[in-house]
Amino acid sequence: MKPHDFNQIIDRHNTGSVKWDFLDRYLQLNQTDLLPMWISDFDFQCPEEIRQALHTRVNHGIFGYSERDDNYYQAAIDWFSKRHQLTLCRDWFTSIEGVIPGLALLLQMLSKPGEGVVVQGPYYAHSPKSSP
Repeated sequence: MKPHDFNQIIDRHNTGSVKWDFLDRYLQLNQTDLLPMWISDFDFQCPEEIRQALHTRVNHGIFGYSERDDNYYQAAIDWFSKRHQLTLCRDWFTSIEGVIPGLALLLQMLSKPGEGVVVQGPYYAHSPKSSP
């Protein structure tokens, strides 16, 4: 991938952006009074290579159920090996379709009903509600 220009300013106001257009709905605050650092959202354009890959998939025209192939997992294994010197096994991977379901699964696996769970902020709004 070629280097990405993270200095390009993208105005996301009036685009339906939760971060920029709905502060008053979610936090009951005037959105002109503060910077919206309450949500993990990007303010830079997606890299061209990723947009091209998405266009290729969309142009295929069929959107049925798909599964991740061995190349997907090998890319992740190689990435962790190169950047963190970690040796991972394919069997250690599982698919979770979102951050909140993943956090909920971890809480259910690592705690018992009735146990207290400390949730240190900042956190996703639904995280404390996910414990058993």
